[in-house]
Amino acid sequence: MCRQLIPSQYSVYSIQDNPIELDDISSGSYAVYLANNPNQEHVFVYTPDEYRLPDPRCDYFLTSSSSNITPRFIELKGSNKPRRGCCENEWGHAFHQLYCTYEEFKRYIFSQDERFIFVLCISMERGRSVANFAKYTWYKELQNLSHAQKIIVLYSGEYDNLDS
Repeated sequence: MCRQLIPSQYSVYSIQDNPIELDDISSGSYAVYLANNPNQEHVFVYTPDEYRLPDPRCDYFLTSSSSNITPRFIELKGSNKPRRGCCENEWGHAFHQLYCTYEEFKRYIFSQDERFIFVLCISMERGRSVANFAKYTWYKELQNLSHAQKIIVLYSGEYDNLDS
């Protein structure tokens, strides 16, 4: 991903932390994205959801100038409460947000070989509830994308490994 191509309307900052911790506490979600960054690579963090558009947007987009780190679209969700509108519940909507943000950002991809990881972070602990994420329409849409490397669901306290 050539980060210089992403329009300046999307705020960006750089971090080198290990671990990386991103949250969405201000919106009432207690989900937190945690990632191991053992080489303390510079990671560029975009916040697509801050720029309100008609289409849903995910909370974060991570990229790096390092080829060791696969860019990630990240959505943080608390509980899976029902919702009105485009999706039946919060987790289904999370995949919708990831998909729509990818659709917006794909025009800035300069390589057809670029791959992405889609991450849903939820505030529940693993084992409290077993969810069949693959049943969601937008999850299936993400799986069908040619640029999708994988979809990860992180439960409370679980870490993503940026260099894998």
